[in-house]
Amino acid sequence: MKKLIFVLFIAVNMAGCAALFMAPYDTNENLLINKVVVKSEGMKDFCGDYTQTRHNVTSLFTQAKQLKNFSHSLPNNELTTKMIDPLYQMMEDMHTRYKNEKDTVSKTYCELKFQSIHDSASTIQKAIAKRPRP
Repeated sequence: MKKLIFVLFIAVNMAGCAALFMAPYDTNENLLINKVVVKSEGMKDFCGDYTQTRHNVTSLFTQAKQLKNFSHSLPNNELTTKMIDPLYQMMEDMHTRYKNEKDTVSKTYCELKFQSIHDSASTIQKAIAKRPRP
């Protein structure tokens, strides 16, 4: 019985330790992911205009890069960076495609990519908002 209580005590404390080694809520990180969510939400409406979309992609890519760099600079933030890195990769792929393949990017690709980016960013935003406050 004492062993069972000891094992349960250790298990409960290990779960609590995870919060100790997690980066706390950061308003700047939340602001950056919020900007990605908000910007990506309305951009698919402009997918028919290549020039406007190229500008939108560049702007959103810059936001995603700021988010990635900031998140990677926070100590004990590995859980968040594991979510942000794929989002950044999606943005980088789209940015590269719009930079190099003029007039060959379809409207459907654009709309689906922006929707995927928005969905991913929204999920990350919810996860960041649930972090413990300092």
